[in-house]
Amino acid sequence: MKPPAAECGSSAFAFIGDEWISKDSSSINRFVWSKFPTIEFVKQLRETDLVIAHGAMDRIVPGSHSIEIEKAYKGEGRVLRLKSQIAGHNMAFYDLKDELKKAITILL
Repeated sequence: MKPPAAECGSSAFAFIGDEWISKDSSSINRFVWSKFPTIEFVKQLRETDLVIAHGAMDRIVPGSHSIEIEKAYKGEGRVLRLKSQIAGHNMAFYDLKDELKKAITILL
């Protein structure tokens, strides 16, 4: 399988704690991850451009995570990291929509 040309990750939902998703709730476990191994995923990419966007007001995932993602990437693609000073969790892509359009245009 060919790797994606560009990766733009976003968490679609706020964090769902492990205590809510238990081994007994296998019907929901097929659809929802309480954690996504982003860093492990990014380490496998080689020719993919990355756009990393993070909100400074995110109380779910610390801003340092976007820096860790960038450090973990060892591929040959370009990395563009954007930061919203006012966005919280899941709102950075909305707040940075104009910057994201420019970034994606650059990568294309």
